[in-house]
Amino acid sequence: KVYDGTTTVTVHGSLDSNTVVAGDDLNVTTSGLFADKNVGQGKAVSVLGSLTGADAGNYQFIAPSNGSVVASILPATLKITANDQVVPWSGRPYSGGNGVRYAGFVAGEDANELAGLPLRYAGSAKNAVVAGTYSIAPVGPDTFGNYAIAYENGSLQIIPTSVSRNLVPPPAGEIKRSLTNSEAIEYFNYEAMRLQGDDKLWSGRYGLPLKFTPGGFIHAAK
Repeated sequence: KVYDGTTTVTVHGSLDSNTVVAGDDLNVTTSGLFADKNVGQGKAVSVLGSLTGADAGNYQFIAPSNGSVVASILPATLKITANDQVVPWSGRPYSGGNGVRYAGFVAGEDANELAGLPLRYAGSAKNAVVAGTYSIAPVGPDTFGNYAIAYENGSLQIIPTSVSRNLVPPPAGEIKRSLTNSEAIEYFNYEAMRLQGDDKLWSGRYGLPLKFTPGGFIHAAK
């Protein structure tokens, strides 16, 4: 049978016609027990039986000798799925995972049955840095205890960090009240930004959409 957390096992028995008087009304019902509930091959089964029928009182049920009946308990299937995770971009390589969830425990069992399971994380999420979507792959043994384990990936999403560049107003006394067409702006600066990871600021020419309030004051830029 497949592991179900119990020691019971179905035993199919029948009457030996050589030991039953022809015409007697007699039936037999059998059941069996393993010594323990755990997975294993060729485990000894203790056979229990009872007789019914009008002539049952004339007979005695004799169980097979101990060890003469054997059966196996096969592992139950358990699915382990990596939890999804969404993180903001940090510039640091991603490591580890976000835990796992389980499906398939039997007889009220839980993750305590997997104490000591050597679980690690692989997949494209390992050491991921750039914003995007990656797989988190749980990796471990195919069987553990009384369970055959199937692993399912989760996903990692690294979200781009939004950065705003705000223009710094010029000091008092340096504000130009009006501009003519194509006149150069003599004062121009912006606030310093906090960089992350290996990011750098590069010099060069950049076009910035600017908003001007009436009177020519620089209001904001992004």
